[in-house]
This record gives sequence, C-alpha cells and structure tokens, in this order.
Amino acid sequence: MRAPGRIAAAVILVLFFGCAAPQVGKETPAPQVMESRTPTTLAVLPFENNSITDPARYEPLGRGLAAMLITDLKNAGTSLRLIERS
Repeated sequence: MRAPGRIAAAVILVLFFGCAAPQVGKETPAPQVMESRTPTTLAVLPFENNSITDPARYEPLGRGLAAMLITDLKNAGTSLRLIERS
C-alpha cells in the first residue's frame, strides 16, 4: 500500500501541471489605461461628532479637522480639485 503523502503529492503535481496547459492562439488583450485630463474632484465634508463622554468639548473639531485636511491636500501638490462645502 502506498503512503498517503506520496498520493497527495502526486495529486498536487497532476493538478498543477496537468491543468495548466497553454492556450495556443488566444492572447489576452492589454488592459486599457484611461487617461484622465481633468483632475479628480473631491469634496471634504465636516466630520461628525459622535463622542459619548463630552460632545460639547469636541464639537469644534468637526469643522477644524475638515479644514486641516483641505489645507494639507492643497499643499501636497496633488492633481485633486477640492470643493469646500461651506
């Protein structure tokens, strides 16, 4: 009787090499790259305050964090077109 390890190895080899037959005459099409000449538009909304312990203390952070994110994205030199929602 054969060892289970040899049978498993033989099955793996047959599956790996037997199923990987090359397809003659079929070429996969090259992926098409979309060139976008217009920059991507991004709207940054104020963050929602969902704090449980002290909501009044963290309320100003909603607009402040959004403003900081907009400023950092503008200064980063990306091709994003930012829309401020005020």
